[in-house]
Amino acid sequence: MLFSQSKLLPSLLAALLVTALAACAPLPPPAQEFRSNQQLSLEEAVSLLGQKLKAQLETPRPAADPLTQMVMQATAKQDSSPQMVVLDPFIAYKSGQQLKINTKIVSILARELGSRYDIVDLDQYTQSRANYILAGAISQRPGSGRKTAPPGYDLVVNIIEWPSGTIRAKGLVWVRDMPFEPLAIYEDSPIYLQDKSARMAAHLFSVSLGNPVGQEYLQFLPVKGMLQQGIYLYDQGRYEDAAKHFKQAIATPSGNTLTANAGLYLASQKLGKEKDTDLAFANMLTIAIEENRKLDIRLLFGVNSPAFIPNAELVQRYAWWLKQIATHMEKSAYCLEISGHCSHTGDETYNARLSLARARTVQGVMSVTYPGIRKKSKVTGKGFHENIVGTGTDDASDALDRRVEFKILACRELQ
Repeated sequence: MLFSQSKLLPSLLAALLVTALAACAPLPPPAQEFRSNQQLSLEEAVSLLGQKLKAQLETPRPAADPLTQMVMQATAKQDSSPQMVVLDPFIAYKSGQQLKINTKIVSILARELGSRYDIVDLDQYTQSRANYILAGAISQRPGSGRKTAPPGYDLVVNIIEWPSGTIRAKGLVWVRDMPFEPLAIYEDSPIYLQDKSARMAAHLFSVSLGNPVGQEYLQFLPVKGMLQQGIYLYDQGRYEDAAKHFKQAIATPSGNTLTANAGLYLASQKLGKEKDTDLAFANMLTIAIEENRKLDIRLLFGVNSPAFIPNAELVQRYAWWLKQIATHMEKSAYCLEISGHCSHTGDETYNARLSLARARTVQGVMSVTYPGIRKKSKVTGKGFHENIVGTGTDDASDALDRRVEFKILACRELQ
């Protein structure tokens, strides 16, 4: 026998008694989540957060009566085995991107949670064996990167009980500064990857401590595990293995997402597989148009210029992307609003003019493939008023702010 009767019987009796008592009395409201308003370094903030999350996890839930409380505490003492905590990678709240700084954040949390909590990567299998799911988001504070407001980032972390889906621990800390560099798939993707996976992850942070996160999120985790392994493998340059995981995710009923197709497109491009590259890009266009009603294309322009950067390989790639979009729109009953965007540097009026000129550049390139695009589209310049990142650093971290957006319109809306 794996367990002796002397150890097994008290556990069974305690579990039965807890179940019986719980059925008779409503669960009291949970404790308040931890929230710090003190600006700290990354190391200080995450250390403090880890300590507070551990304290929440190890504080017995309040019971409706003393007897139930006593039995729950006795059961908790007997269960000293390591708890598996599956990492659903932290995202940048507004963009949905996963950041390279995740590795450091998770290593600090693992240190503070201690050996009883074993943090493992999400794949299609681990969540089924999990005790908890660890999920987080990083949100830039308004005005960060400029002199108009205190700099910094809010880091929010949820620890979700599995399989109930209840948020068991939750906390927020204010981090003074951190690198905001995305993983390779987000940096390389031609399209801004805001899909249902990112939206579900972002939804968690409106759910209060003690409440369920919802079945949609929980049911998507096995598929997200396939997708997540593809993202990690692509980041490591293992493109053949990454492509297999992206294809595996796409083949499931809920896995044909924008991110999965972007990953397959990028990995296939690296491998020189033209057929898979073309098909994945076409799927990206279809999903973005049907789900989001818009496309955000990552295009790099010269400094203070409406022309693309002087990089022959990139310009050739941009021409191919825009050709695919033009071909798609030639067959579509819809029209486009082509909007240029700039990062948050320089004068407002100047940026409005520059972003409009960049939109016209894009429309002109598309008209080479499909001259009728000029009649099926209008151009606008948004300046820096619809920034996604908003740091104004003009480097890889805020490349999403220097984008051209294609919004799908009914053609009557062009007037």
